[in-house]
Amino acid sequence: GRLGNFFNGELFGRETTLSIGMYFDGVLRHPSQLYQALLEGPILMTTIYILRNKCNIQNLLGWFLGLYGLFRFLVEFVREPDAQLGLLWLGLSMGQLLSITMIFLAFYVNKIKFLR
Repeated sequence: GRLGNFFNGELFGRETTLSIGMYFDGVLRHPSQLYQALLEGPILMTTIYILRNKCNIQNLLGWFLGLYGLFRFLVEFVREPDAQLGLLWLGLSMGQLLSITMIFLAFYVNKIKFLR
């Protein structure tokens, strides 16, 4: 999905002066779609693959939610906020607020495992 966003020039990052930047609509921007594709694709899936035999399914779900939320939260710092929403509470984007929710949900899911 994120590679499709990249090739379509959608969901691009904020302006940058770094050499890693790419031009979208004539403006040098972070390729946030590629950052997300790398973190949420091979890195997250490799981590889950490594943990699959070490955790039960509930704990694995917690790891997935927590890492996905963390990766999304971090990439949102360089991603251009949605035009209709902008930055919200405490200067965070909607994606970051939803990511925080996923991270707390991950702790909740894993805590249930520890109570049993």
